[in-house]
Amino acid sequence: MKKRGKFGLLLALFLSVGLLAGLGYLRSPSATPEAAIRKYVFLQGLSSVEAFHLRIKRGDYVDPRYGQQFVVEGFRGNGTGMEIHFFYLKKTPVGWRVVSAGTGP
Repeated sequence: MKKRGKFGLLLALFLSVGLLAGLGYLRSPSATPEAAIRKYVFLQGLSSVEAFHLRIKRGDYVDPRYGQQFVVEGFRGNGTGMEIHFFYLKKTPVGWRVVSAGTGP
């Protein structure tokens, strides 16, 4: 019976460490702009499958406040159901992060 108790404790510890590592990954900047956008969509989308079917194109515009514009097809906002086309990302020393996303430039 003690072995089963130790196993349960080890399993709980393993799951806790895995959960914390996963949350850390989801909150950290990404290596590429595309990965940052897919991570954002995965966390915000109604269906996480959307994140794998996006068409992402780097825009020509760089906003001084929000960063590099990217035009995305295939993501609908969960509040309005409207397609979210414009993402603005900034590059930090450790990677890319989404600063803003919306329906208009």
